[in-house]
Amino acid sequence: MPCISIKPLLLWLLENKGVASTSTTIEEYQQRVVVLEAELARSQKICNALMKRVENSMSVMGDAFSMFETNVLLQGRVRERTQELEHLNERLSSERLMMQTILSHAPIGIWMIDTHFRVQFVNRWFAQMMGISEERFLSVDNYLSLFPSEQAMVCQTSDEACFASTGRVQVQEALPCADGQTHIFDIVKVLIHDEQGVVSGLVGLAIDITERLASERMQESLEQERQRHLKSLGLMAGGVAHDFNNLLTPIMGNAEIMLESLEKGSSFRVHLEHIMDASSHAARLCKQMLAYSESSLLSSTVVGLGEVIAQMKSVLSSSVATGVRVHFLLDKSLPPIEVDVSEVEQIVLNMVVNASDAMEGNEGDVWVSTRAMDVDQSFLKDPRTRCRKEIAEGRYIAFTVEDNGSGISAEVQEKMFEPFFTTKFTGRGLGMSAVLGIVHQHHGILHLQTELGKGTQFTVLFPASKGTWKAVEKKVEVNNDSFSAHVLIVDDELTIRTLLSMRLKALGCTSVEAINGLEAVNIYREQGRTIDLVILDMTMPIMSGDECFLKLKQMNPDVKVILSSGYAENELQQQFFSHGRVDGYLSKPYKQEDLKRVLRQCLTEPDHYHI
Repeated sequence: MPCISIKPLLLWLLENKGVASTSTTIEEYQQRVVVLEAELARSQKICNALMKRVENSMSVMGDAFSMFETNVLLQGRVRERTQELEHLNERLSSERLMMQTILSHAPIGIWMIDTHFRVQFVNRWFAQMMGISEERFLSVDNYLSLFPSEQAMVCQTSDEACFASTGRVQVQEALPCADGQTHIFDIVKVLIHDEQGVVSGLVGLAIDITERLASERMQESLEQERQRHLKSLGLMAGGVAHDFNNLLTPIMGNAEIMLESLEKGSSFRVHLEHIMDASSHAARLCKQMLAYSESSLLSSTVVGLGEVIAQMKSVLSSSVATGVRVHFLLDKSLPPIEVDVSEVEQIVLNMVVNASDAMEGNEGDVWVSTRAMDVDQSFLKDPRTRCRKEIAEGRYIAFTVEDNGSGISAEVQEKMFEPFFTTKFTGRGLGMSAVLGIVHQHHGILHLQTELGKGTQFTVLFPASKGTWKAVEKKVEVNNDSFSAHVLIVDDELTIRTLLSMRLKALGCTSVEAINGLEAVNIYREQGRTIDLVILDMTMPIMSGDECFLKLKQMNPDVKVILSSGYAENELQQQFFSHGRVDGYLSKPYKQEDLKRVLRQCLTEPDHYHI
């Protein structure tokens, strides 16, 4: 508190108020005032000093109070941080325990080694698999010493490869295990780096794939067995078809001769026509069996796929059930394909009929379309795609038959390409197995997309041809029923020789017969200059057809030979390609018109047809 000067006040009182002591003079009062004033000044200094101390004390007290508040705040924060650290420590402990549990019980091997091959960690599963305790792994200076030398060398090689790499290696190793067996492991080894980025070791992860490999081998073995079975079945189907065709040949031939000899009003004609119809149906079944065995007759022509299907419109529309509508989306400007037109027509008809059946008696729609496609490996490897392994990428021409029917179940999809499988109530057709066989013969691809309740889409793809395509011409029969030729008939079946001799005679030809290849060679050696043509069966005792063919070609390279067999032409093409020219082919069973056609091609149009 500041001191107040009282000198002016005292002087004023002395001068103006007349206050004075009689015994004390003014000077004395003035002296006293000076003394008092000096004391007051000292008092003021003391007061100021005290005030300064008070102010300093107040400042110190304020700082102390501020420090107190700060200290309280810091203590609170320390308590909060301590609690957080405690929670984090508990969480880390829990996670560490969980990771230890996972690592110990995980069904894979996990281990870590340093750069000196000392084990730093190994999990329980791997230790138990190896039959070596965790303690033993951790105690040795080099874990490779725990394995037999051969396995140790394999492990060391992959470890060193990992250390020499920039990150990781993946290998397959065989290791002896506690059960006394050698197990196969898929192993990944990854480098470990310290804080300075220096390699300090590696971690290994091993998965036991022994059972999986065994299962895969079993599946592969089963698939190979299945393929062998199907191949055997195909050979059997081809053999049965061949023998059955041999039986059908005299049946159809004799029935046809009897039909020709009867008057149009005869009551026997209807019975013979039934025999012919049944025989034709049986011949078609044989053709399907040959298609399944991939031995069907192929006569390739470069054509436009869109035009082939366009000419089938009326047949396809009339082949579906009532209420089923067939729509065509055909592109006739596509590149051509080289196919057997009749076989392609069979595939298209088969698929359209199957699509119609998928409606199950209800109304529905079937779309038949064509387009070009670029096929790549992803399409070829699609599990819905069926093709041979050697099929290559490239440009393909496709036709698709799509329906909005009931779709195909997974169970049916697994069996639908097997021979004799059918979903129809009656009958045992070769259906899709025959289709697949024809597709394979043409080096094509079949692709299936289906979903229950939403319909099915079959797509067949043929390789685009670089040849020039020509329009599919309608067949026009040429009336040329008379030939003047001497024919050597070679067949071990008496009924076929007799029938063929009668048919040739009706066409103006003479004939001589041989029951096997050896007899045919002897006859040709004696009468070869008078023989214009040889009709040669392929399957005969003593000397087969191919041996006979070679002998005939050796005697006369220009001999005209027509092969006759219940097998298919393409199979014979491969067999006789290097033996010389074949001038014609008769696929059993055949009709009189087939015989006339081949004779005409061989005798009057020698460059029209040959294998």
